Amino acid sequence: MRRMGICFLVVFLAAVAAPGAHAERPTIAVLDFNAVSKCVSFSEDFSLVTWDEQRTNMLTADLITALVNTRKFDVVERDRMKEVMKEKEFISLTKDAAMQLGSLLGADYFVMGQIERIEAHKYERKIPYSEVVKVENTGNMTVNARVVDTRGGKIVSARKVNTTLSVGGNVSALDFVERLKDKTVRDVVNGIVDGVFPIRVSKVVGDEVFLNRGEGAPFKVGDELRVCSAGEELLDPDTGESLGNAEVEVALIEVTEIQQKFS
Repeated sequence: MRRMGICFLVVFLAAVAAPGAHAERPTIAVLDFNAVSKCVSFSEDFSLVTWDEQRTNMLTADLITALVNTRKFDVVERDRMKEVMKEKEFISLTKDAAMQLGSLLGADYFVMGQIERIEAHKYERKIPYSEVVKVENTGNMTVNARVVDTRGGKIVSARKVNTTLSVGGNVSALDFVERLKDKTVRDVVNGIVDGVFPIRVSKVVGDEVFLNRGEGAPFKVGDELRVCSAGEELLDPDTGESLGNAEVEVALIEVTEIQQKFS
């Protein structure tokens, strides 16, 4: 059993909302990700696989699809966003530009990101005292992703996502890179959802705890999670700015089942 260092606030949402009541989903828009020049490091076995602007655009498209599938957001169509950005001649998304573009698109949040590193290597190792050769494909993708609240231009989440993948056997180079991209997209989406919707307790029935995250959550059946409640608010002594709340551990729970929308 793997004990995870995840701490999330205990918020009894069911006690707040009336049965059948639905909170309005926030709208999110995804800007095209870009890749740092010379970010690719492939071994000779992957020399026929190219990572170009088209593949980066495919990552952005997959990210949009994955965000739709979380059912946490209404997602702005990519063509609509490009059309508005071109029409209004937005070159960079400054704080003021983010607020203006968000107003035009009706978007509450923007996601933007950059691919910093892509690595893929194949290793072959002969098993001692046999003729068997073990093949291992390993890869790494590092993406910097930010979520900006367009209503105030404030960054609500900034994460460097470092995804690793290891696959044994003679998989094709293209298939392996696609798997690495797909896993990276899942990791980035989990970071986005966690930034806007922290994992929370939605209901407690006896000794059963229901969480507001289902399929695609960053935990699996058998994991142990620490449940924390919000303690005293912490303030910056210089600026008076809120630094968040001290977290007080109140329970340790085990994930026993993961449904589509909750666990």
